[in-house]
Amino acid sequence: MKELICSFGGAHFRVVSDDWFVGRLEREMAAPSGAHAESAFFVARPGHAPDEVRSKFEKLVAGRRLHQFENAGARFKLLAEGRDFLVLIEPQLTPRMKVARHLPASLVRFAHFKYMDSSEAEFASAMYHAVLWLAFTNLLRNGGGLLHASAVELEGRLVALSGKGGAGKTTLSGWLISKMGGLYMADDLLPLAQCRIGVASDLYVHIYPYNVMIDQVWRNLGRSRFGFERVQWALRRLLFGPKGTCRRLPKETVYLDKHVARDRQLDTIIWLTRNNAVQTENLKESFVSDHFEVLQSEMRHAFAVFEGTTIGAELFPLGFSAAVRNMLIEVVKSAEVQVVYVDPADGVDDSGMKVVSAAFHRP
Repeated sequence: MKELICSFGGAHFRVVSDDWFVGRLEREMAAPSGAHAESAFFVARPGHAPDEVRSKFEKLVAGRRLHQFENAGARFKLLAEGRDFLVLIEPQLTPRMKVARHLPASLVRFAHFKYMDSSEAEFASAMYHAVLWLAFTNLLRNGGGLLHASAVELEGRLVALSGKGGAGKTTLSGWLISKMGGLYMADDLLPLAQCRIGVASDLYVHIYPYNVMIDQVWRNLGRSRFGFERVQWALRRLLFGPKGTCRRLPKETVYLDKHVARDRQLDTIIWLTRNNAVQTENLKESFVSDHFEVLQSEMRHAFAVFEGTTIGAELFPLGFSAAVRNMLIEVVKSAEVQVVYVDPADGVDDSGMKVVSAAFHRP
């Protein structure tokens, strides 16, 4: 469970025991005038929540109103009053996870459709079904937000590469870091604090077979690019498509020491799209509409819980969808937006050059 130590949008998680971990949301919970704001995530290991976890949570929320709900990946108890935000998360094991726990280590990697071992699969289930969308919700209710984007600091500017899955965010950010001297800030999800400040993320980088930096990753891991794992990747891609397998790796493994440690104001959003009909006249409005749909998909668990529900009305009086749209509108007010059409037939280096040229107005 050591993988579960991470930082995302001010949510800092640490392991407390082998069975559960607790995270405190620090940055965005700083209340005005020194007022106290209690905020914590208590997350059990998938399939196992010790009494110690429940008793500590119940003591914190005693006599206060709780909301209870669940999705395919976890059960939740949530207290959200004013600036307080406390949640007990009990991730559930999927049938595949249950099977994998009883397999020899040599066979575990074949038990999962996408991830290479049980710990990666359990981590992904807990984070994506439970933690990330609640962190997004808490950012949103405290003046922050989230972009479905990878982010790189380049020549003193924070550039977000935004787009739908497979648009080239991870590949092109890797290109900017390895070829242009950029510094890594986030992969796939960029948390934003108040005043639209990009927050450095410690979530693991998701690497797929089509990402151009994969050879560099293999060298950094000290593995042969033609080893057994590489053959397995090729086989899975053939059977299940380009996202048929994934490695989750720490940013230090992928980018060594080339990463940002501090927060930065978001300067530029590069909107990567395969839609060559995007109109530039109302570019920011088009981006807001498109990215809202992206977040509806990526943060679907949040929309399912908070859109048109009692708890959603309490936390977001104007509606959850309105809060997300307003967040995006505020983001584009203070950041430059440029659109780059990424032709699927182009080589990734060509696409990378287009991005750099668009961001810095170079011929």
